[in-house]
Amino acid sequence: MSTKTGFKRIALTLVVALGFGMMSTAPSSANLLTNTETLTIDAATDTALVAETATAVITSEWGTTQSATNTDSNVIRAVCSAPSGASCPTVNFWLSPSSETSNISVDVHSTGKMISTAFQETATSTTGGTAKAVVNVKAENFSKAGTYVYTFYTTSYDLTSGPSGRVSTKSVTWTITVSDRDVTATAVNTYVVDASMSSALTTLERYRTSFLSPRESSVTAVRGTATTPVAVAFAAFTVKNAAGDTVVAGALDAANSANANGTATPVQDTLTVTVSGPGLVSVPTYSTTVGKSATLNAYNRSTLRVLGSGETLVVWSDGTAGTSTISISKGSSVLDTFTVTFTGAPASASVLSVTDTVTAMSATAKTDYFRFKVYDSGANELTTGNTVYVYASDTKIVTSGALSTSASQYTQSAAGVRPNISSHACTYDATIEMFGCDLTINDTGVATLYVRDSWTVTGSTWVSSGIDVTGIGNSAKSWSISFDKTSYNVGDQAIITITGKDAADRAVSNSATLGGITTSYLLGNSGNTMKGTAGIISATSTTFTGYVLGGVESGIETRVVTMPSTSGTFTISFPYTAVFSTVPTTASASVKVVNPTDALVSAAQAAAEAATDAANEAIDAANAATDAANLS
Repeated sequence: MSTKTGFKRIALTLVVALGFGMMSTAPSSANLLTNTETLTIDAATDTALVAETATAVITSEWGTTQSATNTDSNVIRAVCSAPSGASCPTVNFWLSPSSETSNISVDVHSTGKMISTAFQETATSTTGGTAKAVVNVKAENFSKAGTYVYTFYTTSYDLTSGPSGRVSTKSVTWTITVSDRDVTATAVNTYVVDASMSSALTTLERYRTSFLSPRESSVTAVRGTATTPVAVAFAAFTVKNAAGDTVVAGALDAANSANANGTATPVQDTLTVTVSGPGLVSVPTYSTTVGKSATLNAYNRSTLRVLGSGETLVVWSDGTAGTSTISISKGSSVLDTFTVTFTGAPASASVLSVTDTVTAMSATAKTDYFRFKVYDSGANELTTGNTVYVYASDTKIVTSGALSTSASQYTQSAAGVRPNISSHACTYDATIEMFGCDLTINDTGVATLYVRDSWTVTGSTWVSSGIDVTGIGNSAKSWSISFDKTSYNVGDQAIITITGKDAADRAVSNSATLGGITTSYLLGNSGNTMKGTAGIISATSTTFTGYVLGGVESGIETRVVTMPSTSGTFTISFPYTAVFSTVPTTASASVKVVNPTDALVSAAQAAAEAATDAANEAIDAANAATDAANLS
């Protein structure tokens, strides 16, 4: 190492043990250093697992009594004792930037096996400088369990012969207790997904390769048939040792409770899966057949391959209904279980509803949507893969979408003769998560809807409770008109009510039309304005707009008008022909309209006429008296 005029250098040289050999004992201290020195370690004891790394931090502080033109230095050395049959791992030293390191500069030797650090100060500095270095130490890849003891000590550094000078009295020991890794599988995380869900296998792989908490979804599936098994669920597993270690850290997602014990401890085992109850299992890599048991590989690493290495379990239906318990075992020890429910045949229906319980006719038939939930005998809700049938008590009203419960109606087929049931069958609607089907309402009346498990009444084993649906017609059997008063003054506000009845004497729908409306007097100042349930329209509009409450049409329309300014009898009317009739008729109503001024004038005239009559009678009486006097 070179020196420069005007500087004093104190060098701390760190020697990698590999470069100088690992000594089993410390050298003799016959030629000890006399300079001031301290040597400490951050922790005297450490623990590690086989194949792991242990680290420590050594702090070296020392001084020199050399003059400014001379050089002084230190070398950190290590010796180690290992368990029988093992050797000590190579010790690596390095100096990292630290706020505690002082008066040190680094000069790396060209051999790459020695790191030199040097203290520098100006020539005017006093003799006796100090240096401090914080040195990192690492022992890598312990090959065997046991106790490893490292002893670190220092020597001087000679410019001619290298690090072979005097030995210091300072030393520290570092004891590392190495244990075997726990690779015994004692527990398992189970991940189960419904095979029908979107991206089921992708979701399953994310669960297990991220080491999330168990996802034992409740899977409910159709029992299927014995001749054609159907995959209903996928399952995967990660095995764990007693500490729950994984080879790599899991997804650090607190919301998913991921396992983050990335200790590099590999745990793997072969698990046995058995089925108790309905259903079958298989592991595709090992077998193309299904059965009541299967074996698969399980690991705690993240490099798993879905359906590619015997790591994924498939659960199949076998035509039997019931709840299956699937056990995951290692030898005779059951590590976990999960269940799959295979639903039976439809056995009941409930929560019946329709879009409109009262459906109004228009120029064409109206569609109503019938929906309900279906259950098997175990009260399990059924979904896809099941079919039930809709019945109506009157298929003259429900003309499409339902079978008839009455043999006298035209959609009912003779027993044993299969009708075209495609329009009467009802299946699961995943959008609303209920069974649902369209019904066509094409006539006035009330029909009760039911659900059965067969396309004939006699073949059904159960029937649901009923729900009524009412159709109201768009053709009137009768129209009536009424006023809110028995008489009005001229210019009064009046409410005219128009009521329509369909063929069954129910409210007529708003699709009905009125004949040409006529009035005996013009209404209002302009003669043609009014308002009511339809808003402001012409008083003689033929559009019928009945009041609607809760979606139900009432068949009643009100028109608010201003009565004419001329007194007299006011009449409003329109012609119509009743449904099922060919004879025209007229709906009409009349009411008196009076002018209060006309009544006063009439009263005055009557009083004047009475006074005149009285005067005339008095004159007549006087004349009669005069005539009588003259005769006598």
